[in-house]
Amino acid sequence: MPIQDRFDWSPETVIFTAPSKPPQKSSRPATPKKREMSGLPYNGWPKLVRSGRDIHYYHARRARILPQPFTCLGCGQLASDAAVSYHAEEYGPTVEDYLASCKPLCNRCHAMVHARFATPNRWKEYLRQVSCRTIDATQFPNGTYIGLHTAFGSRKDTSPETASIQPQGYLGNLPLFDYAGPDKMATLLVVDLGNRLTVEVPDWTLYGLKLQMLTVAERTSLEERGIRVEAFLTGAIKLPTNSAGVPRYDRLYVR
Repeated sequence: MPIQDRFDWSPETVIFTAPSKPPQKSSRPATPKKREMSGLPYNGWPKLVRSGRDIHYYHARRARILPQPFTCLGCGQLASDAAVSYHAEEYGPTVEDYLASCKPLCNRCHAMVHARFATPNRWKEYLRQVSCRTIDATQFPNGTYIGLHTAFGSRKDTSPETASIQPQGYLGNLPLFDYAGPDKMATLLVVDLGNRLTVEVPDWTLYGLKLQMLTVAERTSLEERGIRVEAFLTGAIKLPTNSAGVPRYDRLYVR
């Protein structure tokens, strides 16, 4: 059974601890909202990483590292007219990379971004309407993100349009095809207390202190990227610890 990681919510630190009891499974099916909150795979990032990044997202919102957005980067809607939150195309590798990927989108644009692979022709029509600054509310209504995410993602696609459009802005530059490679892996930037240098290590808060959630192939892939996996596992990279001697992740992006 995968280790469930828990964290403290202090402004600067995240602490990894093993739970005292395994989580109890519910026999009831999850609602669409719960499924979305738990994190679904997206753009090569597995749900483990997407869910794990949530704590950093909410910390960054509280700390105003991600300020309250007022305008949708996609269609230009103001927060006074429609809810605007953040969308991320990339959830890493590092937390800093993830936060840099967070862009403000209204619920409608956000839901269409996630539905674009299932309904590419509707996506292209949405881009056309956005570029013309006239969005048909009967085709693309406003609403809650969860409601729109479910509605847009379950619609049948339309017939392809012959007219082409030139991609514009943030939405127009998003890839039209889903990522088809191996799962992407998360890392953390930490300070090695042995030499006071900033180094990149596997995200043990997601994969476990012994990286038991990573396959041999995934560890090898990280090593090929220059991530010192063995140095992390053997303790050659000196990490800060809490009072119980458990490695602690200190957020560098708050400094």
